Amino acid sequence: MTLETLVDALRHTELSDRDAVRLLIAALESGDFDVAPDFTTRPSHLRLIYDPPASFRVVDVVMLTEKRAQQ
Repeated sequence: MTLETLVDALRHTELSDRDAVRLLIAALESGDFDVAPDFTTRPSHLRLIYDPPASFRVVDVVMLTEKRAQQ
C-alpha cells in the first residue's frame, strides 16, 4: 500500500478527522513507509495544515525536529 492510498482510504472513512489523523501518524511512525527526513527515531512534532481549517484537506505538513528546524 502506498501512503497516497492510505491517506485516500482514511479520507473516505466514517472516522472523525482527529482519529483519522492519529491513524495516519501511527502509520508514518510504524516504519512501513520511507519518509524523509526520518522523524521516527528522534523527538519531533508533526503538524498538518488544513484548508479550510477543521477540514480533512491537508495542504501542507510542517515538522519540527529536535534542532527546532522546520522541514
